[in-house]
Amino acid sequence: MLSTVGRPLVVGGTVRDALLREVDRPVPDVGPPDVDVELHDAADAEAVVAVLRATGAVVVTAGAAFPVCKVVLDDTHLDVAVVPGTVADDDALDAAVASSAHRRDLTVNAVAWDVVRNELLDAVGGIDDARAGLLRHASRHFGDDPLRVLRLVRFVARYGCAVHPETIALARALGDRWDAIARERLWPEVRRLTEGDQQSAALAVLHATGWERHLPELAAVRDVPQDPTWHPEGPVHVHAGLAADAAARACRAAGVAGERRVVVVLASLLHDLGKAGSGTQRVVSEDGSVRIRSLGHEVSGAAAATALLRRLGAPRAVVQEVAVLVREHMVAHSTTGAPPSVPAAR
Repeated sequence: MLSTVGRPLVVGGTVRDALLREVDRPVPDVGPPDVDVELHDAADAEAVVAVLRATGAVVVTAGAAFPVCKVVLDDTHLDVAVVPGTVADDDALDAAVASSAHRRDLTVNAVAWDVVRNELLDAVGGIDDARAGLLRHASRHFGDDPLRVLRLVRFVARYGCAVHPETIALARALGDRWDAIARERLWPEVRRLTEGDQQSAALAVLHATGWERHLPELAAVRDVPQDPTWHPEGPVHVHAGLAADAAARACRAAGVAGERRVVVVLASLLHDLGKAGSGTQRVVSEDGSVRIRSLGHEVSGAAAATALLRRLGAPRAVVQEVAVLVREHMVAHSTTGAPPSVPAAR
């Protein structure tokens, strides 16, 4: 239908996920896909809206110089970006696509599918990067929006891809621009971070880029030691990542999604924040052996998780549920036998 008013190209996540599936990389099902379309050589946005509404779709427009039509048709959500300018031939279209690709965040997100020629247009090497399981910035325009660093971390959690060293370096250079991100934009990225099953890999990239410091409660548990008797895996940050990985996989297996998954994964990731600083102590026994203890860390951890999530703009209900799970996560270890009563079980 769009080909009657312009030259449509499918871009973004739909193409990316198809490329990753071709190389057998796991692509988690996170609900109905959002389909992004660039429409080139369109007469005007009004003609585009008229064609879309003729199909029975609900259409809302946004933007002025670069109009975007947000379309809902049955269960499909479609964003149609009306690109200004005319396209005289395929060479001109390819040039326009290349210009657009360099403004995108990552190469795997910059591949376009020309539905008329049934051809993939790749100006920045996104196809090769998808085959290699590599996330790489499309150009220096990556730095136009510092939120893209958090988006990079989210894609690592979702796909388990490696990140190109130059992209890590660029993200580190953007570290001082955290305050430029509007608070209301933070939570949607953090929420979507929990959709991925590779939480520990995402934490590693968050640390490598230097952006972990903007989440000080989380940064504070890095390299904090734990008693090897109970935690042979090592320090708190390793344990937190493994716990979040396990929670994410369990949610996937049990069909837990939406806000329930968000709460479970975040609570698992943040459950030991209270072990930071004075929350962890070395105790020397009479026989000279050293034990590491973190008494009361569940209570201080709940306070730390609450502070962190509030700063990230999490909804009150999510903050409260995560705080309860963090505060009570030691109950299973401190109770022996069957609960003596229903209140005790609660």
